Amino acid sequence: MTLIPRDLDGRRRTRARVALVVFVVVVAFIVFWPSPPAQEAQEGLGALLRRWHAKGLPGWISFSLVESVSNGLMFVPIGVFGALSLARRRWLVVLAAAAASGLIELTQQVLLPGRFADPRDVAANTGGALIGLVFAWIWDMRRTHRDRTRVLRTGRPDPAEPTPARRG
Repeated sequence: MTLIPRDLDGRRRTRARVALVVFVVVVAFIVFWPSPPAQEAQEGLGALLRRWHAKGLPGWISFSLVESVSNGLMFVPIGVFGALSLARRRWLVVLAAAAASGLIELTQQVLLPGRFADPRDVAANTGGALIGLVFAWIWDMRRTHRDRTRVLRTGRPDPAEPTPARRG
């Protein structure tokens, strides 16, 4: 038994699914573009890191690290929206992200000669999806607690819903 009506959870999942589809389309444009995105910006970042290294930035903060972290961050929203889209077995989002990332790298290796496939990207992307899953889990727990508290306090799951006295 749940205190949260199924239709309310259904609306939330629908919104998360729409956001997931939009974000996946954006990511697909980025990863399947024939050349690396924003090549000039990447060159500028490399030059900036070299200047910062000369001024004392630790050498382990490299372009490769920044690129890897960026790859992971790109998959955090996929983990969040994917997890919020599912009612159960949300961990499947991480497996799906790993599989999709592997397919992306394979496609870049075989079909996109201007791109560079890197197995480390699969790990970074999967890690990003896992972080997104954890964020979604925390957010969902907080939301569920808030909604249950509202139901117990007001008898209404949605603050916009009219009170029984105002109906009819």
